[in-house]
Amino acid sequence: MESELPRRGDSLKRIVSTITRTSPAAYKSNNHPANIGHKSVSYCTSSHISVITQLYGSVWPVVFPFCLANVCVCAFIWVVDKRYESIDLSIEPSGHRYLAGLVSFLVIARLKIIYGYMVKAREQLNVITQNALDLVECATVLTMNNKSLEALEWRRSIALGSIQLLIVSMDALSYNSELCNPNHWTEEEISKRKEFFRKPTVNALDLKRTILSHRFDYGVRSVDDGLDDAIIEKSSEQLLLTFVENCQNAFYSIDGLINTPFPFPLIQMARTILVFWVYTLPFALQHTPYPLWGICMLVFILTYGFIGIEAVCVEMSDPFGDDANDFDQVNLARITFEDIYLTIFRNDGHDGEVSKVRLKAERLLSTSPFFSR
Repeated sequence: MESELPRRGDSLKRIVSTITRTSPAAYKSNNHPANIGHKSVSYCTSSHISVITQLYGSVWPVVFPFCLANVCVCAFIWVVDKRYESIDLSIEPSGHRYLAGLVSFLVIARLKIIYGYMVKAREQLNVITQNALDLVECATVLTMNNKSLEALEWRRSIALGSIQLLIVSMDALSYNSELCNPNHWTEEEISKRKEFFRKPTVNALDLKRTILSHRFDYGVRSVDDGLDDAIIEKSSEQLLLTFVENCQNAFYSIDGLINTPFPFPLIQMARTILVFWVYTLPFALQHTPYPLWGICMLVFILTYGFIGIEAVCVEMSDPFGDDANDFDQVNLARITFEDIYLTIFRNDGHDGEVSKVRLKAERLLSTSPFFSR
């Protein structure tokens, strides 16, 4: 009786380590995505203490200097106001309260828009990886009864084409994140960016040719050709081509999001009003008889809240880099690679085929500036 498809996890490690003739420990240290450079933020929502005190992925390193500076200003104003009655540095708090509503609206509206962009980009990233895997799985299922050398080569070529499409797509997104302000791009950076973003289109075209190459290069033929040994219908070919097109459309969608920046006038206006409101807060609070520790604590928390939200917006505006809160697209692609290897292994059932795919894939990965880090 045929064994059941193994679950992902330890069983996957044992299978792949068997394929590559390595021990599970060696597989974990060399190939498992958990040991890849970028480390995503993880936290337990039920542990309040750990969430509050965790520094990795936090905005504390960015926001704390602003909080400290505002507290120092607040303490200076409080001391001057108490010691020198002739000097009045306070301002009318009513106008400051009206301004607080505008600041809140601008900051929260931007956060909502940026988060929507981030969610959309993550969805499209999933579409790319899922369709690349679905392409290999469907191609394997449609030809699973054909064990000829031609069919094995065809399946292997599609698997490698899918892996290469993922590599160049993730490289393009990662490189774009490394660039600075588009207004300051050099000619070399512009040319290199065009090259990175052109590769997914070229590789998608090559992958489509690979899918249809069975009609001309190998012994596998379409059912519509009228051959007795044919196993693939033209409708199935269209299904495979659709997976490639879905990857292309998702990549273009992400590219469109990247090239549609948040309106600069709105950012400028929001930050100007935010900084003005935050650093005039100590002057407005002097009308209320707070003790020194109370007014300093209040200023610290309000500064942390408003400046922190703006820092989060900046962090989320570019989710394809290597910051703690960015997408780990390289790791996500590597997990898909392992699923592709497992798919080939489950269908062809011997070490040689997966070893060939893995060896060629590792050569492709070694040429990538981001996967080879």
